[in-house]
Amino acid sequence: MGNSVLESTSYAVIADNPTSFLADYPNYPGTLLDSSFSLSNSGEYLALFDGISIINEINYSNSWGGGNGYSLELLDITLNNSLSSNWNTSLVERGTPGRSNSRLLSCVPTMKNTSWSEWSLQTECLSNDTFIQ
Repeated sequence: MGNSVLESTSYAVIADNPTSFLADYPNYPGTLLDSSFSLSNSGEYLALFDGISIINEINYSNSWGGGNGYSLELLDITLNNSLSSNWNTSLVERGTPGRSNSRLLSCVPTMKNTSWSEWSLQTECLSNDTFIQ
């Protein structure tokens, strides 16, 4: 346990061995938190707390993607992260610690004119599948 404040555009990695992590990712620019636990590759329950209540939680499964040196990545932060369809295998071997997910969808709500007299709120998403290392 400990306290860390992250800005909305910053990143953090929780590592059970920070020295080993930094040897693998020497240019990691984000916050590195030491942990006494490691995550199971087969799936696990995770929760993010703000000190009072749960902000976000997930019970992930390895059947959603990842493996063989590739991370499991969330696709769209505006959608329910408990949906397996909102996850996929990273395009980048060993993941993207300290950067956006390689498959992150950039979604913005927009008003669309669906007929001459009706407007509807829709979400347009642009894929980051053209991610460059």
